[in-house]
Amino acid sequence: METSLRYSGDSKALRVHAKEKFPIDSKTYLQVQGELDTKLESPITFVQ
Repeated sequence: METSLRYSGDSKALRVHAKEKFPIDSKTYLQVQGELDTKLESPITFVQ
């Protein structure tokens, strides 16, 4: 799992970002990403 913390000085918000790839078979992966924004106080999630 890849994770990162991103701080925006302009908006004074911290964003926590995570990404994971799940193997479906030898040539296919399901990639899931999500973010939590402390300014919006809500998760931002999506699947690719």
